[in-house]
Amino acid sequence: MIIEFNITNFGSIKDKQTLSFEASKDDTLNKYYTFEPIAGVHLLKLAMIFGPNASGKSTVLKALEFLRKLILEPVRYSSDTLSFDPFLLNETSKNEPSVFELLFIQAGVKFHYVVTFNQKCIISEVLDYTPRGREANFFTRKTDVKNQTVEIEYGSLVEIDTKNRLKLEIATLWNNTVLGVFSHANIDFRYLKLVFDWFDNYLNPMISPDMNLLEATTKKIILSPKIKEEVTQMLKYADVQIENIDIVEKVKENYKQIYQEMSMVSEPEAIYYTKSRGFTDKEIVFNHLGKDGKGRQVLIPFKVEQESQGTLRYYGLSGVLATLMTEEKMMAIDEFESSLHPDLAQNLILRFLVQSKRSQLLVTTHNIDFLGEQDVIRRDTIWFTQKNKNGATELYSAADFDTSVLRKTSSLLNVYATGKLGAKPNLGSVFS
Repeated sequence: MIIEFNITNFGSIKDKQTLSFEASKDDTLNKYYTFEPIAGVHLLKLAMIFGPNASGKSTVLKALEFLRKLILEPVRYSSDTLSFDPFLLNETSKNEPSVFELLFIQAGVKFHYVVTFNQKCIISEVLDYTPRGREANFFTRKTDVKNQTVEIEYGSLVEIDTKNRLKLEIATLWNNTVLGVFSHANIDFRYLKLVFDWFDNYLNPMISPDMNLLEATTKKIILSPKIKEEVTQMLKYADVQIENIDIVEKVKENYKQIYQEMSMVSEPEAIYYTKSRGFTDKEIVFNHLGKDGKGRQVLIPFKVEQESQGTLRYYGLSGVLATLMTEEKMMAIDEFESSLHPDLAQNLILRFLVQSKRSQLLVTTHNIDFLGEQDVIRRDTIWFTQKNKNGATELYSAADFDTSVLRKTSSLLNVYATGKLGAKPNLGSVFS
C-alpha cells in the first residue's frame, strides 16, 4: 500500500511534489475511506487529482508508471537510455538528476525507497525498511558514472554471503535498478522479494483514456465467477438496461472450414469436431431487458461491439474496480470519467469505497461534480494541479487549506468555482 510518493524533476514537475495517501485527522466516513495496514498507520483508499488541461495531472500517474517499469522492465544493455524528460523549461534542471521517493507497506513491513537517475543511468538507489519496528538501511547503491560500475552496500541487519553479494553487484548495470536485476539473479533474499512482489502484484499498470479495457475485463469474467457477479451487479445498478452477461463459446471459423473441406463432413459435424478439440473462442454477450410486441419483458442479446461507447467504458472500468474489490491492488486511471455520465463515474467510485478492503485507487478527472458531494467525499482525497509562473506543476491537497479559505461547512465546489483553490483554467473573456 502506498503511503507517500515524491517526484522531483520529471516531466512538467521541477521541484519536489508530494502525493500522500496518509489519512488526515478528519474521521469522516473512516469506515469506507481508510484502512490500517500496520498499527498506527491509517491510509486512504482513494486520491483524485483535479486541474486544467496541461497542468500536470497525468504527469503524476506517469511518474508512478515510470517507476514501476524501472523495476519490472529493466533495460537489457548498458547503452540503452531511460525514456523520459526532466523539467525542460529551466537550464539548470535540464542537466540535473530526477528523483523518485516512495514509502509503502508490504506484508506488514514499511519500506522507504529512493532512486536518483538521469537519462543515461541510475545514479543512486537506497532501500530502507522496518524489520523490527525501527527504520534501518537494507541497501545503498552508488554508480561510478565515469566507469559505469556499481557498488552496493548493505545495512548491518542484512545477512548476505559474498557469493550472492558479488552476483547481484555484477549483474546490476549502471542503467538498471538493483530491484529490477534481483528478479533475474536467482537469489533468495526475502525482503527484496517482498519489494519486487509489491511492484509486480500490488501496483498495476497505469490505465490511459484510450486504453481498451474490454478484453481484460472479459478475460477476468471468464476466469472468475466472483468478478462476473460483481460486474453484472454494477451493470444492473447503472441503469444501462443490462440484466445479465453470458459467456458464449464460439468455434473458430477457419478450423471449422478445414474440417469440412478435408474430412468431407457436414457443418454440424465440423462444429462438433472443432469444439471437441478446443478450437474455440469465448465471447461476452450482454442480455438487455426489453419488451416484445405484446409488452412482455424479454432478454435481448447484444454483442459487446454493438454497445455504446459509454456502456463499453463502464463495462471495462467495472472489471477494473471489481478486481480492486476482490483483491488487494493499486490502480492509477487517467481521465477516469472519459465517455461516462458523471453519475456513473460517481457510482463506480462510491462502490469501490464501500466494497474494497485494502486496495487503492488514484485517478485524474475533470468531473468537478465530485467536489459538490461534500457528504460523501473526504477533502484529504482531493488533490489539485496547477502550473506556477515558471511553467512547473504544483500538486497540493484540499486538506492543505485552512479555515480562512475553506471552512468545514463550505462547499468545495463553490469555493473552487470562485478560484480560491486555484487549479482552474484561465480562459479570459470570449468577447474581448
